[in-house]
Amino acid sequence: MGGANTAMCEWLDENCGIDGWAIAPAGTRDVLIDAIAVYVNTPTCAMGFVARWLVPGEPHGFYEVRADEPTQRVPMPPHKSPL
Repeated sequence: MGGANTAMCEWLDENCGIDGWAIAPAGTRDVLIDAIAVYVNTPTCAMGFVARWLVPGEPHGFYEVRADEPTQRVPMPPHKSPL
């Protein structure tokens, strides 16, 4: 699997659980393509995976692996409630 896929597998282990995901080839038998299918156990994990690792591709409904890191979230400073 390559370096990017190793990091992807580590992310899946940490966020979906070791038994909460699987990766398989996504293609027709005997046809070599550069595609994988990622199966996860919850919709939350699926949305997190798409947001972290993928960008929309062509045709509509297909995704490509992100070439850059996603924008990091900036935490809000603490606030005080009025008394």
